Amino acid sequence: MRSTLDELIFVIVKSTGARWGRIQSLRVDEADKREIEVSASAPNGVGVGLDFKCPNGPDVKLIALQTDDDVVWSPLELGAESTTLAC
Repeated sequence: MRSTLDELIFVIVKSTGARWGRIQSLRVDEADKREIEVSASAPNGVGVGLDFKCPNGPDVKLIALQTDDDVVWSPLELGAESTTLAC
């Protein structure tokens, strides 16, 4: 699995619900990328630029959908078919 530019993404905040948007930029080791494999080595972390403000906190989950047609029912059901990224 991989994350790509313009991929549909949403953030779930337990206290307020969800926010939707798309990935605007990806960076690994100070280099811009068009896509990132989930299993890729990133010793300094991965930078993800979004087209919406991502809140901070321990109850925040950022989830990238594999296709625009994915339906969101529950974060638990999406675990096997989506990519979860840290904010």
